[in-house]
Amino acid sequence: MLTLRHFRFLNPEWFRNPQSQLELTLRISIVLKEIFILAVTRVLPLITLFTILSYIIINNLLLSLIIGLILFFIFELISLEYWYKKVLLPAQQKNIVLIKNLSLINKNKQTSELITNIETAARLSAKGIVNIGYIGMAAWGWEIIFKKFFTFLVKDRNINYSDLLISTPNILLESDQKLWEAANEKDDETKQQLLNAFLDKYGSRVDDMDLANPTLREKTKAVQKLIQLYNGSPQPMDEFKKRQLQYQ
Repeated sequence: MLTLRHFRFLNPEWFRNPQSQLELTLRISIVLKEIFILAVTRVLPLITLFTILSYIIINNLLLSLIIGLILFFIFELISLEYWYKKVLLPAQQKNIVLIKNLSLINKNKQTSELITNIETAARLSAKGIVNIGYIGMAAWGWEIIFKKFFTFLVKDRNINYSDLLISTPNILLESDQKLWEAANEKDDETKQQLLNAFLDKYGSRVDDMDLANPTLREKTKAVQKLIQLYNGSPQPMDEFKKRQLQYQ
């Protein structure tokens, strides 16, 4: 029997405790709804269209369905990049700004307003999870195709496919580097500016509305402790490059 613990993957937070039961319960229903909407408005119509066109040409229902699925897959691999850049990403960026601006913790707000804000944030984040996940499946498809044809695309057979991924930017490494730069800045004013920039970009987790767990931005003592730990330590980027050399 499925319980809430089976749906923990709906909370992609790195540094948070599990979501509250109220929030997770709300999000599950919205995610299922968004999956249904995506299937009805995009997936099924495209498959149906390609199947009908195939059936008109070959007059074989089963073969037409198979061809329709293949054409749908190829079409989505090609078109999803445009959909992501022109439609989904701009909408998601607006959603993130809206969620950030929701004043969830405010003693002057009534309970009804607080619940409304939680519902709004859950709805927007659930929609983002479903649509970004759908884009991810297409990206995964390209990954498999490129991996299978990689050996035919390079002259040097000693190069492994995984070698291409070693220098892929890592958001955690990027975050560590920015915090290190703030911690080791000598000028106090510049130090504060760097710290504020770090918190603006990495200090909030917009996909989690659990009010019981404050963001890193709200943990002043924790941030100061991190600054102390990073002060005088080796640069994260330098350490990363050293590890790269060890595996070459």
